[in-house]
Amino acid sequence: MALDSRTLANDHFPLWAEEPPVPSEGSLVPGSQFHEEQWIMAAGMLARGSSFLYVARAMGCSRTTLWRAYYGSQDFRHRVWWERQALSREADLRLSSLRSLVVEQIERLVSSGDPSTVRWLADRLGILDGLAAQPGPAAADPAAAGRAAAGRAAADPAAADPAAGRLRSSGADPRRRPVRRHRLRTRRRQHSRRHP
Repeated sequence: MALDSRTLANDHFPLWAEEPPVPSEGSLVPGSQFHEEQWIMAAGMLARGSSFLYVARAMGCSRTTLWRAYYGSQDFRHRVWWERQALSREADLRLSSLRSLVVEQIERLVSSGDPSTVRWLADRLGILDGLAAQPGPAAADPAAAGRAAAGRAAADPAAADPAAGRLRSSGADPRRRPVRRHRLRTRRRQHSRRHP
């Protein structure tokens, strides 16, 4: 069943569904030898950020012709502005759909129990900050906490000096100077030259 045009007369469309503006003189650039579709294409290209030279080459005219049409016709400038607004609205709609997709994926990962996603989300929501701010038993008695740290350092010197712990765990003696690799390479080269 065909729609009656009178039913759409009082409807207010959303911004993304607005029709392009109708030129006041019937043409975007009155008196031009180029077709209306070419000027609409040129308006879209200018709205996307193309240079005047690139658009003029695409149309097959000189840059001066395009320049005069842009600054001489208010309808053409209005069409370029409308095209920019339409591109901005389209980008907003795409971003909102991407946001909903991201939220759905995060909900799926959290409901499946993915620990890295849960930690990331808790960090972004500031949940972990609230847990760190809660006072523990060491924060209640600072003197006891200091005595406990001194006792751990006496029992394990690596706990007091992390660098020493790394050296000890790697099996290296911290008093021994490390041999540089380039010296070993030169010695091997000299040895291979002497004994082929």
